[in-house]
Amino acid sequence: MNTISQLSFNPRVESREAESQEKLEIKAYFANERTFLSWMQLCTLLGGVALSLLNFGGIGSQVSAVVLTVITFCIIFYAFYLYRWRAGKIYRKEHGTFDEPNGPVVLAITLFITFLLNFVFTFIFDKS
Repeated sequence: MNTISQLSFNPRVESREAESQEKLEIKAYFANERTFLSWMQLCTLLGGVALSLLNFGGIGSQVSAVVLTVITFCIIFYAFYLYRWRAGKIYRKEHGTFDEPNGPVVLAITLFITFLLNFVFTFIFDKS
C-alpha cells in the first residue's frame, strides 16, 4: 500500500531533475560544437597538405592534391551535416545516441587510398 508520504509532491526533487536535464542539454550542445571544430581542424590540416602537394610537387603530387582537395570539401560538408543533425536532435530533445560510427571509418579508408595513390603517382609520373 502507498502511504501519504510516498504520494506527496516534492518540488525540490522535480526542480533538480529539470535542472540536471537542462545541464545535460548544454553539455551536449557544446560537445557538438567541439566535435564540429575538430572536424574543421582536420579539414584545415588536409587542405594544407593538399596545398603543399599542389605547390611543391610534380605531376603525380598535383593529381593527388586535387583528389585530396575534393576529399577535404566532402569532409567539410559531412561535418556540417552532422553538426546540424545533432543540433536538431538536441533542440528537439530527442533521446538516443548522437554518434555516427561509419563516417570516421570511411574517412580513414579514403585517406589511406589517397596517400597510397600519391605514392603510386609519384613513382609513375615523376621519374626524374
